[in-house]
Amino acid sequence: MTTAIIPTREQLCDFIYYRHKDAYGVKGRMFDFDSMSYDELEAMAIRIDEAANEQIAHERRCDAEALIEFRARIRLVRAMCGVDRSTAIRYILEGEGYMGEYDPSYICYCMGLPYSAAKYIEPRLNELNDRAPEEEFVEAYDDLEVA
Repeated sequence: MTTAIIPTREQLCDFIYYRHKDAYGVKGRMFDFDSMSYDELEAMAIRIDEAANEQIAHERRCDAEALIEFRARIRLVRAMCGVDRSTAIRYILEGEGYMGEYDPSYICYCMGLPYSAAKYIEPRLNELNDRAPEEEFVEAYDDLEVA
């Protein structure tokens, strides 16, 4: 025999408060939990949980589509330039203007990629930035007038 776990009012309020962020992007600070009955809290918790699950599924679909598109770009660059996967990613980053950027998560954000792709971006980003001119070389020409 199993025993059902019935959440307390406080647990329902906490669930709604925090799960609201998963569903709508902000914590549920706007609710007056004291004025709501237990049944209202329970119904709201179910609605917010369903909305959060829909949002998570939507975000996963978007992440998958972004990865599919990025992989297609990599294949295109590889075919056009006759390079390996690593070099193709580096070319894409360079073409997007990310030389000098050191945060792979920021690049994932800018390119609409899931943050899990940062592990593929980071090594190529390091290669790209290693090829950047040395700061001493750049500073040597700082005194030149801009035409």
